[in-house]
Amino acid sequence: MQRIVAQRVFVVAFACATVGRAVFAQSLGGVPANTRIRVETANGNLETGRVVTMRCDSIWLQVDRVDSVAAYPITELRAYAVSLGTPRGHGARRGALISGALGLVAVGLSLHADLTTRDDIMIPGTLFVAPAALLFALVGTGLGAVLVEERWATTQSVRVGLVPGGGGRLAFAYRVMF
Repeated sequence: MQRIVAQRVFVVAFACATVGRAVFAQSLGGVPANTRIRVETANGNLETGRVVTMRCDSIWLQVDRVDSVAAYPITELRAYAVSLGTPRGHGARRGALISGALGLVAVGLSLHADLTTRDDIMIPGTLFVAPAALLFALVGTGLGAVLVEERWATTQSVRVGLVPGGGGRLAFAYRVMF
């Protein structure tokens, strides 16, 4: 009797592990070669690189940090994310808005100081602050375009397995991570 139960548990566990790998691999199937992805391993490490090839049991990445190809078994992955690229235009607009607003405040303060000062010999500070504010806005636009972060589209990871059920039984369970 115990042998039959052990055989059934083995068959179910093997089927669950196979189905889990197949479901996860199927969800990875839409990622073409040379796509930039970030994988999260079971121990929490994040690796970023370009897909060399994807098999039903592993992902082969050209890893950025070590500049070599590494294989990551599907069973050891928690999730992965596909790169959407770097939004250079968004970063440039953000940099221009922030630095332009600061430059505009500086010009306004300088203009206020020029209008309220009663000294007739003084050269207006606005003549120096306005071009500096324009240059500051241009530098801010460039920095915003360069310092922007990469965006990631996290896709779901499916885990299938057996968990203890009520009454000493095993239950079939799955977990979808986003």
